Amino acid sequence: MKFERRTCVLIQFFSLSTFALTFILRAEFDLYGVSNALLLPGVLLLSYAGLRLITRTGVYDVGGFSVTALKDSFKSDQKKTFGSFYDYKQYQNDKRKKVSFFSFPYFISGSIYLILSLLAAYIAQ
Repeated sequence: MKFERRTCVLIQFFSLSTFALTFILRAEFDLYGVSNALLLPGVLLLSYAGLRLITRTGVYDVGGFSVTALKDSFKSDQKKTFGSFYDYKQYQNDKRKKVSFFSFPYFISGSIYLILSLLAAYIAQ
């Protein structure tokens, strides 16, 4: 529970600071500017949550194994970290089972920012 609360606070801090920076730096101090400033954190949060969920399925395991094999080729003792891709995949699956990623706050926060952005754009017309 402590991790989830800290995560939610960090999400809101990131989102609000992104909104504030976008709103102030673009210098559009009307509802259309608010819509533009709300769009950026919404898209970033939803994109991050989507990429994390895709990563949890193991799509990028081939790339991770390639980097590990490349690093192993430069070692002087010629000892491989993983014997095959299957061993690497099993290791990653076990690691994913131990650590869960709580993506719900990212989806909720991103959706709220996008809905508010669309609402502000609709009202601004």
